[in-house]
Amino acid sequence: MTCHMKYRTKLTFKIYWQHVKKYKYSLLFTVLFIIIGDVFSIIAPYWYKKFFDVLVGNPEVSELFSIIKVIFFIGLLHWFFIRAAAFTNSYFQTSVMRDLANTCFAYLHKHSFSFFNNNFVGSLVKRVGRFYCSFEGVADRLIWDLLPIVVNVGLIIVVLYTIRPILGVSVLLWVVIFCTTNYFFSKYKLKYDVIKSELDTKATGVLADTVTNHSNIKLFVGYNRERDNLDLLLKSSRTCVDLLGIYPVFLTPHNGF
Repeated sequence: MTCHMKYRTKLTFKIYWQHVKKYKYSLLFTVLFIIIGDVFSIIAPYWYKKFFDVLVGNPEVSELFSIIKVIFFIGLLHWFFIRAAAFTNSYFQTSVMRDLANTCFAYLHKHSFSFFNNNFVGSLVKRVGRFYCSFEGVADRLIWDLLPIVVNVGLIIVVLYTIRPILGVSVLLWVVIFCTTNYFFSKYKLKYDVIKSELDTKATGVLADTVTNHSNIKLFVGYNRERDNLDLLLKSSRTCVDLLGIYPVFLTPHNGF
């Protein structure tokens, strides 16, 4: 099962990458704008420090005003580049998701009659929707979470190391421990994510099938059977959700530290 999961994950990212390459320039500009915006956010604390250092020494009003102007323009530039990144990212993600949906449609309808007869319509719709909608979640995690963390933490480590090497090494060590812990927790969590997704797909398929065949359910008194079947799937899905809840319980204290 583990090898099969790895294969499916690699295949999914391969398909995503094939569609991303069509919009590489919008992705490049998005990444560039975020990096520039985060650089300005790192520069801002230096000017805050300078402002209070000057304020303690009973300075001229013009000197304080000039520092405030610099802080204002730094904040304005940070806002501009992050908004520009959001604009290009919106175009990038919607374009890729549209192409993925079209690809799923073309791939799905090339299957045989037996394929459609042996699968619930609701399950197929759920899988297609999850496949191309999941790209948005993956892209958001990489662009808005991972990239800013890499840029900010990288610059912070460099600055701290130049000021006091022990501080830079300490932050770097914390990053290594944090990433290692997240990796092992994610591996533990992945198998339950897969099971939960499969159960959600089955539950959606059962629900869609009952709606489609509502007349047969009424005629052959199948209400209680179908209700119990759906309830069993939902309970199994909830069990996976409870197990997945262990992940943030362990991660949150570690992250806060």
